[in-house]
Amino acid sequence: MRTFTLRMILAIAALSASAAGGELDTLPSPVLMLEFRDLDQIAVDIQTFAEIMQPGLTTEFVQAGLGAMFLSSDFAGLRSDGVFKLLVLDRRKHPKPIVFVAPLLDKDIYSDVIGERFKGAMPDKRDGLTVFTTKTQIFDREAYSKALAEKKPGVNHRQYTKEVIVERFLGTTPAMAVLADDAAACKHVLELIKTGKLKDGPIVDIDGAFAMRASPGALLECYSGDIAAWIKSTKDTFSRAFGARPAKGGLDAGQIAALFELEVNTAIDIATQVRTIDFAATINLDGIAFTQRVEPQPGSKLAVFLAKQKPVDQAALKLFPPETIAVVDMSLSSLDTVTEPYIELMAKLFALMQPKGKEPPLTDEMKTLMKDLIAVYEGEYAFAWVRCPGDDFGFDLVYAATATDTRRARDMTLKYIATFDKLKDAYKGMGIDFEVEPIEGELKHRGVDITGFMYKFNLPEDAGAQDGIGKMLADDVPFYMAFVGKRQLMAFGKNAKKMITATIDRSIAGGESLSDNKDFQAALATLAGDDDDELMASAYWSTGELCQWLASSGGQGADIYFGVTPGPGMVVRAGRSGSVWTKRMILPMREILTIRSAIDAATETMMQRDEDQPPRVAPKEAEPEPGE
Repeated sequence: MRTFTLRMILAIAALSASAAGGELDTLPSPVLMLEFRDLDQIAVDIQTFAEIMQPGLTTEFVQAGLGAMFLSSDFAGLRSDGVFKLLVLDRRKHPKPIVFVAPLLDKDIYSDVIGERFKGAMPDKRDGLTVFTTKTQIFDREAYSKALAEKKPGVNHRQYTKEVIVERFLGTTPAMAVLADDAAACKHVLELIKTGKLKDGPIVDIDGAFAMRASPGALLECYSGDIAAWIKSTKDTFSRAFGARPAKGGLDAGQIAALFELEVNTAIDIATQVRTIDFAATINLDGIAFTQRVEPQPGSKLAVFLAKQKPVDQAALKLFPPETIAVVDMSLSSLDTVTEPYIELMAKLFALMQPKGKEPPLTDEMKTLMKDLIAVYEGEYAFAWVRCPGDDFGFDLVYAATATDTRRARDMTLKYIATFDKLKDAYKGMGIDFEVEPIEGELKHRGVDITGFMYKFNLPEDAGAQDGIGKMLADDVPFYMAFVGKRQLMAFGKNAKKMITATIDRSIAGGESLSDNKDFQAALATLAGDDDDELMASAYWSTGELCQWLASSGGQGADIYFGVTPGPGMVVRAGRSGSVWTKRMILPMREILTIRSAIDAATETMMQRDEDQPPRVAPKEAEPEPGE
């Protein structure tokens, strides 16, 4: 049940994460656009943030790096308080698709600056554009690759350079400067400006110092060849890195490559159903704030699914204990729109994990069972991670779901757990060996029946005594289920029995819960009333607590410790306005510093571990046999 539930969550979360939008018609040509708003302020914000993360970085250095993108490191001739843009055009029409657009202050000054950057190149005029021409040395990748293929002796990449002529085209309007390596691309963007399709102000109407708009479908079409080459290259890497299936279980190179390709193709399928993605981010002393907005393609499966979703009322959040370190609350409305694709995806995944010669685990009977089980749920769904007190390695998962028919939900859940025998071979293929046995005896709490199962994991000998996950699963892990009203409550972990009874108590009579957690409430308050969108999902993560748990469970890294100070954690909110979905996330500076502390501690531990390892000695060459 745990595996099924998590996979269902991930599938729906993947859809939700790909959702929210803008007006595609405002920019019919660029497939990707980046906006930098007020470079002076961006430089200050980045420097302030970098000074905390990496002391010694100056504002001037950051500012020069940003300005270099537009060939004016001190913004001479440009309005540094304006909106700068980087456009990626359709490369099927423009072989050199990258175009820079900057707010113009003085055309002559800016032209002189570019001439200096091109080592004094004299500007020329061509078809209404200013052209800067210079010669430069570039790496000749084609000649280098050919030399490698022919196995020429002494091949060194420094030997393979060639001189090329570089042209940079500059076009201007009274308010904007357009820079490109291609005349046609430069003219095309100038035309967008003159017709009002590309304005000098922000196009992406989301607050943030940095913003992006992408058209996923057009990007995939433009770069389909590169994507196919990348998939093939990655699969070849898997083949070299992994051999045959390990003797003690685990996936072989072919299975890993096939799983990778399946995941990529699934992501591509979802991306093609997205019309536009808008993204904005702001970095300052308070932390990092992200906003993502997606609009699905009209009539797509994604659009149908998102349109049928219902807002959550966050009632389930009152069920979780105050010591919860992470919680996600979402809607499971209208699962019928994704049930068939989800089950087919699961069937492919399990078939790929199945050892050769074994029958595929997801038969028609089991597919029907999964479909019937999914159909039982509609409405609010929430799950939480709760850290076990005093246990570096333990945590519990607690779930709450709304069932349309509680008796049917119970029966279908029990039937699903009973079919785990059919999936055992597939899990063995990943090196996971387990048994699921019912917990005998009558279990009741406050008149509520509780059903229990025990997951018994048989870990391989090489799991390692110091491995945190190994310690968690070294003992039997219980799973409990109960129903209160229309709610199905579930708990998995070492303290599952305590968690299920406490959740029943809160469900019946209320009491201390996550809604009483001041850190959680402070985190939610940062996004409360942010807009008029319907609240479709929310999440809270005490990143510091999670980092500490992960560091503690990292095997020999169990001696990693760092302070976790009180304060709000990371909070995420997903909302909807019409067909447009918006997701906002705030990561406070306290959480960023905790993450940095965890990374620094883990890096130091790994370096120390490497120093403690004995030096490697190259094996001696075999002595020649007599007579050789």
